[in-house]
Amino acid sequence: MVAQPHNFSLISEAWLPYRRLSGERGWARPAEVLAASEDPVVAVAWGRADFDGAVREFLIGLLAVAYRDVLTDCGDEVGAWRRHLQNAPALAELDARFAVLEPAFFLGGAGARFGQDFTPLGGDPVPIAQLLIDSPGANTLKKNQDHFVKRGRAACLGASAAAMALFTLQTYAPSGGQGHRTSLRGGGPLTVIAAASRAVSLWDQLAPNCVVPGATGSDDRPLDGIFPWLRETPTSEKGQTVTPQQADPLQAYWGMPRRIRLHLADNQDGTPCALTGRVEALCVRTYETRNYGISYVGFQHPLSPYSFAKASGEFLPVHGQPGRIGYRHWVGLVTASDDGARVPSESIRLARLRLKSSRGATARLSAFGYDMDNMKARDFTESAMPLLVGAPNVMAEADALIREMVRGADVGRFLLVSRVREALFGPSGPSDGSLLERLKETYWTATEQDFLTRIDGLMDRIAATLADDGEFDDDARDALRQTVRRDWLAALTRQIARLFDDLVVPDDAGVLLLSDMQRRAAQRRSLRAALAGYGKPGQDFYTALGLPAPKKQKAA
Repeated sequence: MVAQPHNFSLISEAWLPYRRLSGERGWARPAEVLAASEDPVVAVAWGRADFDGAVREFLIGLLAVAYRDVLTDCGDEVGAWRRHLQNAPALAELDARFAVLEPAFFLGGAGARFGQDFTPLGGDPVPIAQLLIDSPGANTLKKNQDHFVKRGRAACLGASAAAMALFTLQTYAPSGGQGHRTSLRGGGPLTVIAAASRAVSLWDQLAPNCVVPGATGSDDRPLDGIFPWLRETPTSEKGQTVTPQQADPLQAYWGMPRRIRLHLADNQDGTPCALTGRVEALCVRTYETRNYGISYVGFQHPLSPYSFAKASGEFLPVHGQPGRIGYRHWVGLVTASDDGARVPSESIRLARLRLKSSRGATARLSAFGYDMDNMKARDFTESAMPLLVGAPNVMAEADALIREMVRGADVGRFLLVSRVREALFGPSGPSDGSLLERLKETYWTATEQDFLTRIDGLMDRIAATLADDGEFDDDARDALRQTVRRDWLAALTRQIARLFDDLVVPDDAGVLLLSDMQRRAAQRRSLRAALAGYGKPGQDFYTALGLPAPKKQKAA
């Protein structure tokens, strides 16, 4: 490959800021941050949450393409995956595999450009800061409403940060006005990946999540089907779309919904990058753009969970939402819902198999993404939670129990909020409001440690109910189920009663009218009866937990 002026290869250049286990920091090539080492790289650390999330997707996608032959041959066969990909390879192997892909990873030059339209677009130059998703939009700037995130904060980006900003936008792109397409997964998709709890190196953190979607077994598929910028952009002025049948399914990692061309130039005055402080030989101050980029339909992204949308009759990727991700999201992020309407990412399904014994029997899930309000970025969130891994039959039993636990907790939340609402405001009180919304969040936070305590060691307890032939001892398994359910019932009951009393039982009853006191007392009795399994609400609570309600029923 003959180098072109300003080409800046994302394969050969040291453009990724790393941190090693020893604490050493520096800049390295993709192969160098992933290769086996006595002092392994533990993170690519940009100092921006969205970049740190997107770079993990970049590296997973790079590995999925570079090792598509091995990954396809391994499939669901865990033993093959461990033999070939459990341990980080030597630098020479990664260099050889990545070199084949280098023509798709030049940021500038006369040929195809990474993540950019195949040909110049023309039009007025746009400040490079507008490439950042959290930058104020054109309308905000026009009205001088950029009060908190100011304009002009990133007048110059080094080539490294510009490449990362470009990939982040193409991967998470929100709606951007007429014809400015959202990402392949829509604006602000949620990404979910997993690693062993003891994982240290970046390879151990990322490799278990590598998936080849729509694998055909071929390792010589043309690169222009995977990387859309290697050919003329299939634009969407007339509603044209691109489907997995028209492009390689691996393009899911490399979507290019926005038509962009960076103005990569010599950094003649030695201006430091506004994001990294690093002085680079090449920098970007402006770019050009045009609407009606690629409109994607029908792709299944390996790193996103999906939920069924009744309105469209399709499974759609889950997006980031306000509030932290916690155990209430277990169904859909870790395991499928009973009705199959919510399914975890393919990366999680495979990672749970691959991590079963690779680095111990415990793992962690990380979920991250933008919380978007149409075009506005409200937040970029990331949460982690334990991930149970083990033999498939043991995982299936654990998943079934945890689905009950989460379902029961959700019914318990409804009991608490409805009784608090009626106690404080009466039967015609508001169904929502700031107090009740805060109560919902408080409830999930208050019960989370109880949940984590009860699933700690659950896999071992389930495995202990297996007979010598590898099948479950039905009596032992049923006894364990009842123990887990009743223990969880006790924990929920304790927390719900406490939260109700904290909000409803006054410190000074003298300030309340008699009718208010009577209403609150009645709702407290009603809640206690439901928590004991009595009345229709109590029956629903017990049923959700998989427990039989008391035979003697009392009216709530």
